[in-house]
Amino acid sequence: MAKTESGAPVRDILAEDPALGDESAKWFTYGGFKGGSSIGVLAGAYYVEHDDRAWVVTMQTHGDDAALVADPALYFDPVDDAMLLIQKDATS
Repeated sequence: MAKTESGAPVRDILAEDPALGDESAKWFTYGGFKGGSSIGVLAGAYYVEHDDRAWVVTMQTHGDDAALVADPALYFDPVDDAMLLIQKDATS
């Protein structure tokens, strides 16, 4: 990702708000996040690194009723759980 000089700012932009929980933020050496939303739609893509390994986690949801995605924690908290599982797997 962004291995060229012209792509270098992308890493900094995505890392501005990596949207990682405190425990994950301490373990990963890099975290990038890009979110997106619209009425009734919520999406997020995470790119994380630790040492020489990298992982991608994505989530998305859609509902006809915008209230179904009104609480982002219902969707993003399980992503942090996935990050903790990645850490556990990578260190075992």
